[in-house]
Amino acid sequence: MELTEVPARLVLLGGGYVACELGQAFRRFGAAVVIVQRRRHLLPREEPAVSSALERAFEAAGIELLLQHRALRVEHAAGEVRLLVQPPRGPRRAVLGSHLLVATGRVPNTDTLELKRAGIATDRRGHVTASSGLRSNVPGIWAIGDVNGEQPFTRVCQEEAKVAYANAFEGRRLAIQRASLGHAVFTDPEVGSVGLTEAAARRQGLDVVVGVVRFDQVERARLIGETAGLLKYVVERGSRRVLGCHIVGPSAGELVYSVTPVIRRRGRIDEIARAVGIFPTLAEGVEGTARGVLRRLAPDRARGPLAAGRIN
Repeated sequence: MELTEVPARLVLLGGGYVACELGQAFRRFGAAVVIVQRRRHLLPREEPAVSSALERAFEAAGIELLLQHRALRVEHAAGEVRLLVQPPRGPRRAVLGSHLLVATGRVPNTDTLELKRAGIATDRRGHVTASSGLRSNVPGIWAIGDVNGEQPFTRVCQEEAKVAYANAFEGRRLAIQRASLGHAVFTDPEVGSVGLTEAAARRQGLDVVVGVVRFDQVERARLIGETAGLLKYVVERGSRRVLGCHIVGPSAGELVYSVTPVIRRRGRIDEIARAVGIFPTLAEGVEGTARGVLRRLAPDRARGPLAAGRIN
Protein backbone atom coordinates (compact mmCIF):
# COMPACT_ATOMS: atom_id res chain seq x y z
CA MET A 1 0.00 0.00 0.00
CA GLU A 2 3.04 2.26 0.29
CA LEU A 3 4.29 1.70 -3.26
CA THR A 4 4.98 4.89 -5.19
CA GLU A 5 4.76 3.27 -8.62
CA VAL A 6 2.71 0.52 -10.19
CA PRO A 7 4.42 -2.89 -10.25
CA ALA A 8 5.29 -4.09 -13.73
CA ARG A 9 4.13 -7.61 -12.86
CA LEU A 10 2.56 -8.41 -9.50
CA VAL A 11 2.47 -12.03 -8.30
CA LEU A 12 -0.11 -12.69 -5.59
CA LEU A 13 0.20 -15.80 -3.48
CA GLY A 14 -3.21 -16.77 -2.10
CA GLY A 15 -6.81 -16.65 -3.26
CA GLY A 16 -8.81 -15.12 -0.44
CA TYR A 17 -10.46 -11.72 -0.25
CA VAL A 18 -7.19 -9.81 0.23
CA ALA A 19 -5.64 -11.33 -2.88
CA CYS A 20 -8.83 -10.80 -4.90
CA GLU A 21 -9.48 -7.21 -3.86
CA LEU A 22 -5.88 -6.04 -4.20
CA GLY A 23 -5.21 -8.13 -7.30
CA GLN A 24 -8.07 -6.52 -9.17
CA ALA A 25 -7.13 -3.07 -7.88
CA PHE A 26 -3.54 -3.36 -9.11
CA ARG A 27 -4.74 -4.72 -12.44
CA ARG A 28 -6.85 -1.59 -12.84
CA PHE A 29 -3.86 0.54 -11.86
CA GLY A 30 -2.15 -0.99 -14.90
CA ALA A 31 -0.06 -3.82 -13.46
CA ALA A 32 0.14 -7.25 -15.01
CA VAL A 33 -1.25 -9.56 -12.31
CA VAL A 34 -1.01 -13.29 -11.71
CA ILE A 35 -2.74 -14.98 -8.77
CA VAL A 36 -1.34 -18.30 -7.52
CA GLN A 37 -3.87 -20.25 -5.47
CA ARG A 38 -3.43 -23.78 -4.09
CA ARG A 39 -7.18 -24.39 -3.86
CA ARG A 40 -9.51 -25.22 -6.75
CA HIS A 41 -11.22 -21.82 -6.60
CA LEU A 42 -10.66 -18.25 -5.54
CA LEU A 43 -12.58 -17.43 -2.35
CA PRO A 44 -12.76 -21.13 -1.44
CA ARG A 45 -15.21 -20.56 1.44
CA GLU A 46 -17.84 -19.11 -0.90
CA GLU A 47 -20.27 -21.03 -3.06
CA PRO A 48 -18.34 -22.58 -5.98
CA ALA A 49 -20.70 -20.90 -8.46
CA VAL A 50 -19.91 -17.53 -6.87
CA SER A 51 -16.18 -18.17 -7.09
CA SER A 52 -16.45 -19.33 -10.70
CA ALA A 53 -18.30 -16.15 -11.71
CA LEU A 54 -15.60 -14.03 -10.11
CA GLU A 55 -12.87 -16.07 -11.83
CA ARG A 56 -14.46 -15.48 -15.21
CA ALA A 57 -14.56 -11.74 -14.54
CA PHE A 58 -10.91 -11.72 -13.49
CA GLU A 59 -9.77 -13.64 -16.55
CA ALA A 60 -11.79 -11.34 -18.82
CA ALA A 61 -9.92 -8.41 -17.24
CA GLY A 62 -6.57 -10.00 -18.04
CA ILE A 63 -5.70 -11.38 -14.61
CA GLU A 64 -3.83 -14.67 -14.93
CA LEU A 65 -5.14 -17.34 -12.55
CA LEU A 66 -3.01 -20.32 -11.57
CA LEU A 67 -5.47 -22.38 -9.56
CA GLN A 68 -4.51 -25.62 -7.81
CA HIS A 69 -0.88 -24.55 -7.93
CA ARG A 70 1.16 -25.19 -4.79
CA ALA A 71 3.91 -22.72 -3.96
CA LEU A 72 7.25 -24.38 -3.23
CA ARG A 73 9.90 -21.69 -2.99
CA VAL A 74 10.55 -17.99 -3.56
CA GLU A 75 13.81 -16.71 -4.98
CA HIS A 76 15.19 -13.30 -5.94
CA ALA A 77 17.28 -13.05 -9.07
CA ALA A 78 18.34 -10.09 -11.20
CA GLY A 79 15.81 -7.75 -9.60
CA GLU A 80 12.92 -10.18 -10.13
CA VAL A 81 10.89 -12.45 -7.91
CA ARG A 82 10.89 -16.09 -8.94
CA LEU A 83 8.13 -18.23 -7.45
CA LEU A 84 8.49 -21.97 -7.99
CA VAL A 85 5.09 -23.71 -8.12
CA GLN A 86 3.76 -27.22 -8.60
CA PRO A 87 0.78 -27.41 -10.98
CA PRO A 88 -1.90 -30.09 -10.46
CA ARG A 89 -0.38 -31.99 -13.36
CA GLY A 90 2.99 -31.85 -15.05
CA PRO A 91 6.38 -30.56 -13.96
CA ARG A 92 7.17 -27.67 -11.67
CA ARG A 93 7.31 -24.21 -13.21
CA ALA A 94 8.60 -20.77 -12.30
CA VAL A 95 6.36 -17.69 -12.09
CA LEU A 96 8.27 -14.45 -12.57
CA GLY A 97 7.29 -11.03 -11.31
CA SER A 98 8.61 -7.65 -10.28
CA HIS A 99 6.75 -7.77 -6.95
CA LEU A 100 5.28 -10.47 -4.69
CA LEU A 101 2.28 -10.05 -2.40
CA VAL A 102 1.79 -12.88 0.11
CA ALA A 103 -1.89 -13.18 1.09
CA THR A 104 -2.08 -16.71 2.45
CA GLY A 105 -4.03 -15.94 5.60
CA ARG A 106 -3.41 -14.30 8.93
CA VAL A 107 -2.31 -15.46 12.38
CA PRO A 108 -3.02 -13.53 15.59
CA ASN A 109 -0.27 -11.64 17.38
CA THR A 110 -0.57 -13.81 20.50
CA ASP A 111 2.87 -15.40 20.41
CA THR A 112 4.36 -12.72 22.69
CA LEU A 113 1.57 -12.73 25.28
CA GLU A 114 2.69 -15.87 27.15
CA LEU A 115 -0.87 -17.20 27.14
CA LYS A 116 0.23 -20.62 28.35
CA ARG A 117 1.42 -19.10 31.63
CA ALA A 118 -2.10 -17.77 32.15
CA GLY A 119 -3.60 -21.12 31.16
CA ILE A 120 -5.48 -19.65 28.21
CA ALA A 121 -6.37 -22.22 25.55
CA THR A 122 -5.53 -21.52 21.91
CA ASP A 123 -5.87 -23.40 18.65
CA ARG A 124 -2.94 -24.52 16.52
CA ARG A 125 -2.69 -21.10 14.82
CA GLY A 126 -2.66 -19.18 18.09
CA HIS A 127 -6.28 -17.97 18.16
CA VAL A 128 -7.78 -17.74 21.64
CA THR A 129 -10.50 -20.37 22.00
CA ALA A 130 -13.75 -18.63 22.94
CA SER A 131 -17.32 -19.71 23.61
CA SER A 132 -20.35 -18.30 21.82
CA GLY A 133 -20.49 -15.77 24.66
CA LEU A 134 -16.85 -14.79 23.91
CA ARG A 135 -15.50 -16.30 27.16
CA SER A 136 -12.07 -17.91 27.14
CA ASN A 137 -11.45 -20.98 29.28
CA VAL A 138 -10.06 -18.73 32.04
CA PRO A 139 -12.68 -16.88 34.13
CA GLY A 140 -12.59 -13.13 33.61
CA ILE A 141 -10.78 -13.27 30.25
CA TRP A 142 -12.69 -12.68 27.02
CA ALA A 143 -11.65 -12.89 23.37
CA ILE A 144 -13.20 -10.62 20.75
CA GLY A 145 -12.27 -9.67 17.22
CA ASP A 146 -9.55 -11.15 15.07
CA VAL A 147 -7.88 -12.80 18.05
CA ASN A 148 -10.56 -15.51 18.29
CA GLY A 149 -10.26 -16.45 14.61
CA GLU A 150 -14.00 -16.70 13.97
CA GLN A 151 -15.20 -13.88 11.68
CA PRO A 152 -12.56 -11.14 11.27
CA PHE A 153 -14.92 -8.52 9.87
CA THR A 154 -15.23 -5.01 11.24
CA ARG A 155 -18.93 -4.97 12.13
CA VAL A 156 -18.83 -8.52 13.50
CA CYS A 157 -15.95 -7.57 15.80
CA GLN A 158 -17.92 -4.56 17.02
CA GLU A 159 -20.88 -6.83 17.77
CA GLU A 160 -18.62 -9.26 19.62
CA ALA A 161 -17.42 -6.39 21.79
CA LYS A 162 -21.01 -5.52 22.73
CA VAL A 163 -21.79 -9.15 23.62
CA ALA A 164 -18.62 -9.57 25.68
CA TYR A 165 -19.21 -6.28 27.52
CA ALA A 166 -22.80 -7.22 28.38
CA ASN A 167 -21.71 -10.62 29.67
CA ALA A 168 -18.67 -9.35 31.56
CA PHE A 169 -20.02 -6.17 33.15
CA GLU A 170 -23.82 -6.42 33.07
CA GLY A 171 -24.29 -10.02 34.17
CA ARG A 172 -25.93 -11.01 30.89
CA ARG A 173 -25.77 -14.45 29.26
CA LEU A 174 -25.72 -13.51 25.60
CA ALA A 175 -24.37 -15.59 22.72
CA ILE A 176 -23.22 -14.35 19.33
CA GLN A 177 -25.47 -15.60 16.52
CA ARG A 178 -22.94 -16.23 13.78
CA ALA A 179 -25.36 -17.85 11.30
CA SER A 180 -26.93 -14.46 10.54
CA LEU A 181 -23.70 -12.45 10.30
CA GLY A 182 -22.89 -11.75 6.67
CA HIS A 183 -19.82 -10.50 4.85
CA ALA A 184 -18.84 -8.98 1.53
CA VAL A 185 -15.83 -9.03 -0.78
CA PHE A 186 -15.40 -5.71 -2.56
CA THR A 187 -14.36 -6.90 -5.96
CA ASP A 188 -16.11 -6.21 -9.24
CA PRO A 189 -18.43 -8.08 -9.41
CA GLU A 190 -18.98 -7.78 -5.69
CA VAL A 191 -19.59 -10.80 -3.44
CA GLY A 192 -22.07 -10.89 -0.56
CA SER A 193 -22.83 -13.90 1.61
CA VAL A 194 -24.76 -14.81 4.74
CA GLY A 195 -25.52 -18.16 6.34
CA LEU A 196 -24.66 -21.66 5.19
CA THR A 197 -23.40 -22.65 1.77
CA GLU A 198 -25.08 -25.62 0.12
CA ALA A 199 -22.11 -27.88 0.90
CA ALA A 200 -22.00 -26.78 4.56
CA ALA A 201 -25.74 -27.42 4.96
CA ARG A 202 -25.45 -30.90 3.48
CA ARG A 203 -22.51 -31.69 5.75
CA GLN A 204 -24.84 -30.95 8.67
CA GLY A 205 -27.24 -33.54 7.31
CA LEU A 206 -29.88 -31.02 6.26
CA ASP A 207 -32.21 -31.74 3.34
CA VAL A 208 -31.87 -28.62 1.23
CA VAL A 209 -33.23 -27.08 -1.92
CA VAL A 210 -31.36 -24.37 -3.80
CA GLY A 211 -32.54 -21.65 -6.14
CA VAL A 212 -30.31 -19.76 -8.56
CA VAL A 213 -31.00 -16.77 -10.83
CA ARG A 214 -28.38 -15.11 -13.03
CA PHE A 215 -28.14 -11.34 -13.09
CA ASP A 216 -28.75 -11.31 -16.83
CA GLN A 217 -32.31 -12.34 -15.86
CA VAL A 218 -32.74 -9.26 -13.63
CA GLU A 219 -34.07 -6.29 -15.58
CA ARG A 220 -32.25 -3.58 -13.61
CA ALA A 221 -28.95 -5.40 -14.09
CA ARG A 222 -29.54 -5.40 -17.85
CA LEU A 223 -30.47 -1.70 -17.77
CA ILE A 224 -27.23 -0.72 -16.04
CA GLY A 225 -25.14 -3.16 -18.06
CA GLU A 226 -23.93 -5.22 -15.08
CA THR A 227 -25.17 -8.71 -15.84
CA ALA A 228 -22.24 -10.81 -14.59
CA GLY A 229 -23.05 -12.91 -11.55
CA LEU A 230 -25.87 -14.74 -9.82
CA LEU A 231 -28.05 -15.02 -6.72
CA LYS A 232 -28.38 -18.30 -4.82
CA TYR A 233 -30.53 -19.39 -1.88
CA VAL A 234 -30.03 -22.44 0.32
CA VAL A 235 -33.34 -23.48 1.92
CA GLU A 236 -34.31 -26.38 4.18
CA ARG A 237 -36.88 -28.47 2.32
CA GLY A 238 -39.42 -29.38 5.01
CA SER A 239 -39.53 -26.16 7.02
CA ARG A 240 -38.74 -23.84 4.08
CA ARG A 241 -36.31 -22.10 6.47
CA VAL A 242 -33.71 -19.88 4.79
CA LEU A 243 -30.26 -21.26 5.60
CA GLY A 244 -28.10 -19.09 3.36
CA CYS A 245 -27.99 -16.50 0.60
CA HIS A 246 -25.00 -16.01 -1.69
CA ILE A 247 -24.65 -13.30 -4.33
CA VAL A 248 -22.00 -12.27 -6.80
CA GLY A 249 -22.91 -9.24 -8.85
CA PRO A 250 -23.74 -5.54 -8.56
CA SER A 251 -24.35 -4.32 -4.98
CA ALA A 252 -24.11 -7.88 -3.64
CA GLY A 253 -23.22 -6.73 -0.12
CA GLU A 254 -26.26 -4.46 -0.01
CA LEU A 255 -28.62 -7.07 -1.44
CA VAL A 256 -27.62 -9.91 0.85
CA TYR A 257 -28.33 -7.75 3.90
CA SER A 258 -32.07 -7.93 3.17
CA VAL A 259 -31.96 -11.68 3.84
CA THR A 260 -30.03 -11.35 7.12
CA PRO A 261 -33.03 -10.55 9.38
CA VAL A 262 -34.94 -13.52 7.95
CA ILE A 263 -32.07 -15.91 8.73
CA ARG A 264 -31.63 -14.37 12.18
CA ARG A 265 -35.20 -15.18 13.20
CA ARG A 266 -35.09 -18.58 11.45
CA GLY A 267 -37.65 -17.33 8.94
CA ARG A 268 -38.98 -19.02 5.83
CA ILE A 269 -38.37 -18.30 2.16
CA ASP A 270 -42.05 -17.31 1.97
CA GLU A 271 -41.28 -13.97 3.63
CA ILE A 272 -38.99 -12.91 0.81
CA ALA A 273 -40.88 -14.58 -2.01
CA ARG A 274 -44.18 -12.94 -1.12
CA ALA A 275 -42.75 -9.45 -0.78
CA VAL A 276 -43.60 -7.09 -3.65
CA GLY A 277 -40.48 -5.50 -5.02
CA ILE A 278 -39.94 -2.10 -6.59
CA PHE A 279 -39.49 -2.01 -10.36
CA PRO A 280 -36.86 -1.71 -11.66
CA THR A 281 -34.42 -2.53 -8.86
CA LEU A 282 -31.74 -5.13 -8.30
CA ALA A 283 -33.73 -6.27 -5.26
CA GLU A 284 -36.29 -7.75 -7.63
CA GLY A 285 -33.72 -10.48 -8.22
CA VAL A 286 -33.68 -11.29 -4.50
CA GLU A 287 -37.47 -11.56 -4.54
CA GLY A 288 -37.69 -13.43 -7.83
CA THR A 289 -35.12 -16.03 -6.88
CA ALA A 290 -36.97 -16.66 -3.62
CA ARG A 291 -40.26 -17.02 -5.49
CA GLY A 292 -38.73 -19.66 -7.73
CA VAL A 293 -37.71 -21.70 -4.67
CA LEU A 294 -41.16 -21.29 -3.10
CA ARG A 295 -42.82 -22.35 -6.34
CA ARG A 296 -40.95 -25.65 -6.13
CA LEU A 297 -41.53 -26.26 -2.41
CA ALA A 298 -45.09 -24.98 -1.98
CA PRO A 299 -46.75 -24.16 -5.33
CA ASP A 300 -50.01 -23.13 -3.63
CA ARG A 301 -48.15 -20.43 -1.66
CA ALA A 302 -46.57 -18.99 -4.81
CA ARG A 303 -49.83 -18.59 -6.73
CA GLY A 304 -52.10 -15.57 -6.70
CA PRO A 305 -51.49 -11.97 -5.58
CA LEU A 306 -48.36 -11.65 -3.48
CA ALA A 307 -49.54 -8.85 -1.20
CA ALA A 308 -53.11 -10.02 -0.73
CA GLY A 309 -54.51 -10.21 2.80
CA ARG A 310 -57.84 -10.65 4.45
CA ILE A 311 -60.41 -7.83 4.51
CA ASN A 312 -61.90 -7.35 7.95
